[in-house]
Formats: sequence, C-alpha cells, structure tokens
Amino acid sequence: MTTYQYKPLRQNEIRLLYATDTSRREWRFEHQELDAGAVFYATSYVWGPYHTDSLRGICIEGNHVGVGENARRFLQCLEPFDYRIPIWMDSICINQADVVEKSYQISLMGAIYSQAAKVIVFLGDPRPENGEDADEIATLDLEEVLKSMRGMNSGGENSHLQFGRGLPVTLIKSQVKICAVLTHDWWTRLWTMQEYVLAAIPVFLFGTTVIEDAALREYVDHYERLNLAELESLMSPNHWRVIKMVHNKDLDPMHFHEIDARGALPSLQLLKANLCRGSSDQSELIKADVQVLTSTFYRNATVAADKILGLTGLLQQFRAAVPKVPVTSHKEVFRSIARSLLTNTVGTENLALLHYVDTCEQLDDTPSWVPNFHSRLRISVLSPYNQSESFLYKSSDKTAIVQQLPTSEIRLLGFVIDRVEKCVDKDTFTWNYSTPPGMHYSCAAQLEFELACRNLSADVADRNASNREALEQAVLRYHCTLVAGSRLKGTSYVLWEPSMKTYRAWMRRMETLAGYEGFDWLNNSRNPHVSIDKSRFTGQRGRDLAKGEGLDGLAAHETGGEPEEFHQRFYEVCKGRTFFSTVKGGLGLGPSRTKRGDFVVIFHGGRTPFVIRKSQSSCPDGQTYRIVGEAYVHGFMDGEVYNAAAFNRPRERWFEIA
Repeated sequence: MTTYQYKPLRQNEIRLLYATDTSRREWRFEHQELDAGAVFYATSYVWGPYHTDSLRGICIEGNHVGVGENARRFLQCLEPFDYRIPIWMDSICINQADVVEKSYQISLMGAIYSQAAKVIVFLGDPRPENGEDADEIATLDLEEVLKSMRGMNSGGENSHLQFGRGLPVTLIKSQVKICAVLTHDWWTRLWTMQEYVLAAIPVFLFGTTVIEDAALREYVDHYERLNLAELESLMSPNHWRVIKMVHNKDLDPMHFHEIDARGALPSLQLLKANLCRGSSDQSELIKADVQVLTSTFYRNATVAADKILGLTGLLQQFRAAVPKVPVTSHKEVFRSIARSLLTNTVGTENLALLHYVDTCEQLDDTPSWVPNFHSRLRISVLSPYNQSESFLYKSSDKTAIVQQLPTSEIRLLGFVIDRVEKCVDKDTFTWNYSTPPGMHYSCAAQLEFELACRNLSADVADRNASNREALEQAVLRYHCTLVAGSRLKGTSYVLWEPSMKTYRAWMRRMETLAGYEGFDWLNNSRNPHVSIDKSRFTGQRGRDLAKGEGLDGLAAHETGGEPEEFHQRFYEVCKGRTFFSTVKGGLGLGPSRTKRGDFVVIFHGGRTPFVIRKSQSSCPDGQTYRIVGEAYVHGFMDGEVYNAAAFNRPRERWFEIA
C-alpha cells in the first residue's frame, strides 16, 4: 500500500475525516471551509509514543497513513457515534511533515474546537487486543454508581464518614473501573485544556462506553461532598484502596488539584464559565487570562514553552504578549506574560500573578516576580483568583502602581508592616494521605507542626497579653491564623473565627487518627506521639486558661460540621507553608522559604501581604528585594493599614523588586 500524499489546504480550510462505512476500516478526506457551518466531531486524546517504525497506520482513499497507537485505538472505539458525521483528528488531519501547514493549523485549533458539534475525549480502551471477552473493567455503569452515591449522607449518625462504616458494594466494585477514567493521562496534559474548555458539548469515551460530561461532574461533586478521599485512607487497602496513583507519587487525595479528574474537572468547569467570549470589559478579560495561566501549573507539556503556547487559543487580553514561535526559551515566554500583566493599565488586579511566584522549583536567572509556569505547584488558597466568587482578603483596595525599570526589576509602591521574628521549622510538604501509613502519619505530622505553632503563639501571648481578655483574643487570633481566617462554603470562601470548641473537637479527631491502634507513626513506636491532655499552651497564662478543661473521648472519631471544616482548611493552608511570628507580636502563614528577618509588606493593589527579602544585588536608586511569596498576617487582611491613624500608619515607599 502506497503512502497517502496530502493535498495542500487553502486559507481557513481544514481536512475532515469521513468513514466509508460502519466498520470504519477505510476513510477518506474532504476539505472544508472552517466557517462554512459543516457538522463534525473534534477529537481530544493523548498522542502517546509516535515512532514511525512502530506505526500500524490506517487506510485513507486506498493509501497508507501512519498514526500513533492511541489514535488507532481511538478510531476503533467510535462505534457509538454516527459514522456519517466526519471527525477532525489533529495527528491525521494535519500534514505533520509540512511545517508551514502545521503552524497555521495550530493557530486555527481554538476555532476548530469551538465550532465542533461535539468534542469526543478518549480516555483509553481497556479491551484486549486479541478480541477475547473484555475484562469487566471495560463495562462501566456510572449511573448505578451515582444512584449509590445519591443515597449516602455526609453528616449525622448515618454519615459514611463515620470511622469504619461500610460502603455500598456497587461503589466499591466500580471504583477500580472509575479509577481508570479518573486517572488517565488526559487529565494531566496541557494541550487538552483548550480542547475541553472550548467544546460546546464535550463527551468522554472509555472503550466503547460513552460517559456524559454531566454524569462525570456529578460523580466528582458527590466524591467531594462525601469526602471519600479521607474515607479511602481510613479503610483497609483490601476493602477500598484500589486507586493506584501513577502520575505523582506525592499525590494528596484530599486535594487533588489538577492531578486527576476529581481536581481537574471542577477547575476546567470554572475556567469554562469564566471565559469572556465577546466581552468588551478588559478587566474581565484580564481576570480570565490570569485564570488560564495559573491553571497550567499542574499540566504537563513535553516542551516547557508549551506551558503557555498551548493555551494561545484560550488567551484573550494577553495573546499578543506571547512571543511568536520559535521562542528563545520558555523563560522568555514566562517573562513576557508576567511583564504584560504587571504593567497593564487596565483593571486593578495587576498583582494577581505575584501569588504564584512561590514555586517548588525556582527559575535561575529569572526575576523573582516571574512565576515558573512549568513548576508543579498547587493553586494558591490565598489568591484573588481561587474558586471563590468574590474577593475574600482586601489588604489593599487601592490600584496597583507598577513601574517597569530599564533592567529586569519592577518598582512597586507599598508599606512595610512588620518583620519576621521566628518561624516554625517543620516539613509540611510531606503531609500525604495517599500512601501507607498515609492518614495516620500525616495527622501525626500535622499535630507535631501544630504543637510547634502553638508554642510559638504562646510565647508571643506571654509577652504581649496583659490580662485574661487579651489572652483569649490571642487564642482566637491563633485559631484564625491556622485556617487563614476563612473556610469554604459552597463555591465561595467566607471569613471565619473558629471557636475553642471547634479547635478542641478537631484536636480529638486528629489525635484519634494519629494514634490509631496506639502506634506512633512519626517515630515508628508504640508510644502515643502527642497527648493533648499534657499542654494546651505553654506559659502560665495559657495553663490557667486551660485548667479544668479536660479533653475526653479520644476514641471518638468526630466528623462533619466545623471540626471537619477546620481539618480541611488547616490542611490546605498550612501544607507547604510555615507559621511565623513577627517583631511586633503578629502571627502569620507564609511560604516555606520564609526566614527570620524577612520583611512583611503590603503593596498597593495587593489582596494579601507579601514576604520579601533583601537582594544581594542593588540598583542605582538603592536596595532591591526579591519576592518570597504571599502571606496571611492576622489583622492585616482587610485594609487595616489604610484605616490606621496617620501617626500609626507605616511610611509609604517604593520597592525595587529584582
């Protein structure tokens, strides 16, 4: 069979692939004007290995066209769809050997996926190649699973979060099948983002099983509502833990964050809802673009520059800021986007991108104000652009004032509000609920971290609290700092001041989990790790406050309500961060890299304070600083610095950020 010779495409023209009959063994091409209203299905899948010597190929108009293994299996699974409707598959419908055509067709992909009648997302084919009866994993009845989940409760005596309570058999048996759908590589790839977000009607294909987008979203909603991730880690691996996380060994199933469908799908839905197609409000366009850019953190791309280039179809306000292909390096792309956002004259959220500079992988020779989009960093829980519908923190309600200097520095206007005095030196990155001992080790590690935070807070209270009322306020301030003063309600974060009762119930809950079967998971011994009866707070005032308030019922596994919310929020805001005290007696949470002597500042236009550090270099105008990252500082999250009396207000000044 001879190799197919592609015919050239004209301007704004695409190739559509038609099956000649229901067997889909032979195909033919037709050229169509993209805006001519043709009905077609676009495909979205992971290309996978594409080696010429191993291609099996397909037959198009009697000629051979090489395709990758995943594309070939995809075409074999299209049985549920009308064969008379053509499809568009990038690896086949674009002449991969023609660089000019390939570049132009990639620029049309946003329009292609927007105009497709459906976008079919292929999540693999579990059926054996030899044609024998497929394993039962190939058949997935998601509706039966949803029926089971709809009848489950998330609170009260009948809660399925109660320790050791059994689960519906249907749910347990189906989980291994659902796992193959939820943990497919498709959820981690960057190029697939725009393919789903731009789709009018996305549908998922698992083998020959069609899964509607609404059904999969309902499953994810129930999964979060029932907190099944935590329940998985509490039960025996033989009874539940059939999920094998293959994408990230450090995966934390309590907060999936773009790792698999349970985190990626809500994020994609939020992105889809916030796209402002046709909007003339430039502020809204900027906000949408920031959400697009920050959603790339947990996405994989073979080429680093693709972390942004792959999203060109989703960008609106900043599309012109993306350097043209080929670019010198991915750092050039990141720097160009960051500069465009920080120095734009539209809107008031120029500094939003600074919430993403505290990455786990720093970029060498790159300004500290440029995020590393290639780093796998969680979505910030303090950012103005998290899933909250409205701004929660308003450290500054002024418009950002940013000056671009001739060098790689920028200049920001703001205040120094304090300096870091002490930090808790504990590793919070390794908290992990997914790998044995999982829950127990993680809860013990959290208790150890909390004890160190409590002692540091008590030291501050002993120095500054002059009476019982002041001490009680210090305790409340401590509880608020542990959860960044907020909790998630529905789809929005709301302000929250946790009570001592909530804190105690959370401690009982954590102690039960950390000391399960009397085993100390941190020290690999049979001795209890922390006895919460020993010390509530160090210092005489703390002991006086706690006197007579014994904590009973350590065996009770308290779930639901505010203790559960405290657990969730403490975990998400403290993981990967450190707890610190300030010279003026303040408490805060900051990046793990925070050190003694760092400055805590509020920039005009910043929704939260930031931690900055003196740079070793200097500029002609004086000292330069490097951004360490965002921070929560209790008492400075709602414009208090601007409301202070003039004689108590810090001096306004410029900061040169290197």
